[in-house]
Formats: sequence, C-alpha cells, structure tokens
Amino acid sequence: MKMLAIAAVALFVFTSAAQAAEPPVDTLAADVVKLSGIEHSLAALPDTLRTQSDLLAATRLPDEKPSAEDAALSAFDPEAARMRLIRYMAANCDAEMLSKVLVWLESPVGQKMTAAEGAEKGLELQAGMLKYLAEIRNTPPSPERIVSIRKLVQVSGQLEMVARVFEVTASSVASAINGGASDPEIGELIHAKVKEAWVPMEKQFLQQLVASDLYVYRGVTDDDLSAYIAFLESEAGKRYTKVVGDGYGQILEALILESKKDLIEELKMQMLDDEDEACVEDGEGVAGGVDDGK
Repeated sequence: MKMLAIAAVALFVFTSAAQAAEPPVDTLAADVVKLSGIEHSLAALPDTLRTQSDLLAATRLPDEKPSAEDAALSAFDPEAARMRLIRYMAANCDAEMLSKVLVWLESPVGQKMTAAEGAEKGLELQAGMLKYLAEIRNTPPSPERIVSIRKLVQVSGQLEMVARVFEVTASSVASAINGGASDPEIGELIHAKVKEAWVPMEKQFLQQLVASDLYVYRGVTDDDLSAYIAFLESEAGKRYTKVVGDGYGQILEALILESKKDLIEELKMQMLDDEDEACVEDGEGVAGGVDDGK
C-alpha cells in the first residue's frame, strides 16, 4: 500500500510537472505565426500591395494621388502587426488546437506547403505567375488539378478575405463620398450597394486566386495537396483558418484604410464645400427673387 501511495504521488508530481512545462498559448501562437510563414508574409505586405494592388485599385478614383498609399505602406510596422496577430490568436485559440496546427506545420507535407507559399514575393511572384500562365495555355493543368486548387481556395478562406477587405474599403470611401453616412439608412444603402458591386467581381477575383494558387503550388504533388486540404477541413484547420483570416484581415483592413485616410478626408471636405456652395447659390436665388419683387 505504501509503495502504491508513493507511486501515486510520483505520478501526480510527474503529471503536474508535465502540465507546468506545457508552453503557454501565446508562445504556441508565436510559433504558429513563425512556422506558417505568416511572419514573412506580414513583412512583405507593403510590397505585396504595391505590386499586386487589385484591392486598392478597385476603389481608387481616377484622379487620386498615390502619396497617401505610399506613406501608409512605408509606415507599416511588421513587428507590431506580428505581435497584434499573436495576441489575437492567443485570445481566440486554446493550446490543444494550436498544438495540432504545429504538428501539421512541422510535418514534411506542412513544411512543403509553407515553403511553396513563401518561395516568391512581390515582383518576383507576379512576373513568375504571368510567365507560368502564358506557358500553361498550351499545356493546361488537368481538370482534377484545377478542381483541387479551387477546393483549396475555398477551404483556405482566400476569397472571403478579399471580399471582406473590398467591402470595408469600398464602404469607407463610399461613406466619405456621401458625407460620412451618419444616417443609418444611408449606411445600410451603401452597404447594400457595395454588396451588389461585389457580385460581378467575385468571379473575377476567384479566377485570379485560382490562377495564383496554380502557380504557387505548381511543384506540389496531388497527394500532398489533398493532405493540405484535409488538414484545412479538420476542426483544428477550420479554426486556424478562421482565426488567421480574421486577425490578418484586421491588419490588412487597417493598412488599406490608413492609405485611404487622406482621400476620405479630402472627399469629406469636398462634400462640405459643395454643400456651402449650394447654400450660397440658393441664398442668392432667394435674394434675387425678393429684389425682383420690389
């Protein structure tokens, strides 16, 4: 009995020590951000937006000056963004889920995917993709491969992030054009109009994402691609995709809106000036009418 009691105590101490040694959630989150390549993606974000400016161009006015965008992109702090994402991930994930993600990221297939996703950035990625798309016109990928890539775009939440950023950016600019849209009814109308504007663009962005992923994962085997999709469809993978999408999306939205800040303020001032001119013109018209009556 005494030996049994000692064994029980030893087991308790061992288990407690193991639990105490388990990395805290924020450490696990930091490891995920590093091993997933998100850390490098954040560092390259300004250059990515400069060279692949579809989201910015979608709401840019013909006479808009790019200086505000350049200033915002130059002032972007990748380390602050990294820490913000880590805190968000730690607050919205538990240790068990993050540990499962790390198991995937540290697996041979997971490392292959991360390597493929981070192999090229900015101008190099854009140039390589354009060359690749020209080459596959004569020798296109198999229908099965295209289906798999479309599935990957779907389960990885890529299109949802594009739609989210488009909606936030377009709504902010439209709101400024409408004088701030403080009226809830005007705000709802703007939201509806932005949603409506997204519908014909969704197919175009989907095609761009599929084309991009065909290039990015061109060296990945079908089996490895299927394994990646299976991970993203698992409970841990779904949660990972959701949290990263929300956290990264918030950083991206803030950066794009900062680049539009000068434009939005300029549009608000322009609206106020137009209203003042309209009031003056109306006043002159009333005065003229009174004079005519004398």
